[in-house]
Amino acid sequence: MDRFCVVQFSYASTKVKPELLSIFETFYLPLGERLQPAVSGLILALLPGLEDEANELYGRVLALLHAIREATNNPVFMLSIWRCLLFCPQCRLAAVNYLAVTIPKGPLQMKRYADSLLPGACASFIG
Repeated sequence: MDRFCVVQFSYASTKVKPELLSIFETFYLPLGERLQPAVSGLILALLPGLEDEANELYGRVLALLHAIREATNNPVFMLSIWRCLLFCPQCRLAAVNYLAVTIPKGPLQMKRYADSLLPGACASFIG
């Protein structure tokens, strides 16, 4: 399933991408925690939509990634993001963009966020 998601979204035309996002929202997202084995593939499929903030699908992709993070396990999701940073040079810019948008700016908010951020980062460097 990982390869299907990446290939289909990365090479889809501009007209097809909204439909593909609808498929992800309609059929994948309701799976909830059962989506965990496919989280890496979905993230890799969606990250190209975050490379350009002017992209018309940017907000929708960001919302879908947030929904996937909420539907699955936050540390599992963050582990997948960090692995994308480490192992997928083509997705690094988009992964950094995602982290820049989602990581809280203040020290109090960052302390709360670190509970899910740090285990994923550490696990990606170790494993």
